[in-house]
Amino acid sequence: MAGEFILKGRVLSFTGSPFDGVPQDAARLDEAVVVGGGKVVGVGGFADLRAAHPR
Repeated sequence: MAGEFILKGRVLSFTGSPFDGVPQDAARLDEAVVVGGGKVVGVGGFADLRAAHPR
């Protein structure tokens, strides 16, 4: 898709509250973010995102 780009780097996101159970289970570490139209449209491994969003 036109206008999309991939930012590669460490991406820390949270899937829940660290106070509701094991704190490590609330965090997620990924490798890249896909941005399109000024919004995040994907987060995950760099190879997976590059395959799903070729230039």
